[in-house]
Amino acid sequence: MAANHFQKWAVEEAEGFVSTKRTSDGGIDGRLYFGSSKDKELKSMILEVKGGKNVNIADLRSLQGVMENDAAEMAGLIILHPLQDRQSKNFHKFMAKSGDFEYGDRLYPRMQIRTAEELLDGKLFNTPFSMGKRKTAQQDLFND
Repeated sequence: MAANHFQKWAVEEAEGFVSTKRTSDGGIDGRLYFGSSKDKELKSMILEVKGGKNVNIADLRSLQGVMENDAAEMAGLIILHPLQDRQSKNFHKFMAKSGDFEYGDRLYPRMQIRTAEELLDGKLFNTPFSMGKRKTAQQDLFND
């Protein structure tokens, strides 16, 4: 039960929406939504939360597969414990192979990772403006 509380907290701390529907592989714990003032179409970043210490590259491969199968533009992994230096380098190298998502005139990494500590420090995922809980001036543009 504690894992479910951490998942919910982590998704909400990332300004995402908790998934109420479970996928067959359980790979989507939440989503971040972002929109465009031009086409008014919502796009998404799927979120997966891992609370254990044994996060490995297989978790990233699985997340990448879920992102592709779901046709999501981006994917984010939230972990409880920071990665060791070598592991962090390997994770970032793997995520970089997924390329970037072009939105407007900017590029955003398709796969990203954040720790619980980073979220507590206010370091959110690098996405176009989010349709989350905190309203921004850009959201006003989307709603006009």
